[in-house]
Amino acid sequence: VSLHKAKLRVRLRDVDEGRIRTGLAQLARYFEGLERKRRIVPRDRVAFLGRLTTSTSPSGSGRADLVLEAVYEDIELK
Repeated sequence: VSLHKAKLRVRLRDVDEGRIRTGLAQLARYFEGLERKRRIVPRDRVAFLGRLTTSTSPSGSGRADLVLEAVYEDIELK
């Protein structure tokens, strides 16, 4: 994850709120690791999270700078 360096607006979209919470928890652990290693300062984390939006709906994705699709092993959904 290096989107925080590019300063892009990011839309995290998943099929349900539980998976969004899981993704947010993974991001939190990622940023905690970067802070521990002193690769970022807390304001970098806050700035990235300020550019992050979440949704279970495709609406609003047009305002993001970058949209990534990541569907894990669900061929029907893809």
